[in-house]
Amino acid sequence: MKSPIVPITISRCPNRVASRGKRQEVPMKTLRRVLLAFVALVSSFCISAQALPAPQAADPPAGQPAVHPDLHFQDGAIEVDGLTPEAEVVLFGVARRLLGYHQRVERIEQADVADATGFARFELEDGLPELAVWAAVDLTTGEIAAGPSPGFPRGVRAFPTAGLRGGGGLPDRLGQSLEDAQILYVRPGEGAWGTALLDGGLYDLDGPDNGSFEAALQDFVPVNTLSPSAPPEEIAAGDRIVVVDSTHLTLFTLRVTPDALH
Repeated sequence: MKSPIVPITISRCPNRVASRGKRQEVPMKTLRRVLLAFVALVSSFCISAQALPAPQAADPPAGQPAVHPDLHFQDGAIEVDGLTPEAEVVLFGVARRLLGYHQRVERIEQADVADATGFARFELEDGLPELAVWAAVDLTTGEIAAGPSPGFPRGVRAFPTAGLRGGGGLPDRLGQSLEDAQILYVRPGEGAWGTALLDGGLYDLDGPDNGSFEAALQDFVPVNTLSPSAPPEEIAAGDRIVVVDSTHLTLFTLRVTPDALH
């Protein structure tokens, strides 16, 4: 705890004061007493302040990592630091590449293991696309670093908890008002799975061409070799969700809390 700061207001004491419209000299003995009292006050405050313990850095909240991952773009590659040392990390991105008069949507997924300092580097075969959004997920903690390619004006939004859907027990589906979406689903300590959804497509459960999608977890597939082939049956607290609107390249993330499941 920081030491309380005691405000001290020092007023200039003029050596002359007004009295009955005339100037009157303040006796030197009075001035000496005032100065000695002030010096004693300041000295006692300094001694007390020195006796107080130095402020300590606040510990991170229980269950939260001390550091969070960050994305960096370097020489056409994507670097991530702040990861759990020697933990697996998944890089997930959605890009639009201009091909003449056309655009091609690309889903990019790579998995790697952070080094002993919590650093990982992902080389991109075709270089860093200008129109792209990215999320790197620490599969040990579930912490996410997300953002767009440099110079691409896109932010990161919260995935709505109303998109956690299902009947009866815990939700087992994801839904949102998007016509074309790319999804990454992570359960920290277990694995990562994903899918691509088109409004009215094969895995869209809420009907054809209605401007939204609904996807069942059971239809997701693993995005890395270490993840179990079977995805979770239900959404659980602590799970992480990343959804990208493929049309506008808007990125949504969510850390599922217990309150979001009810």
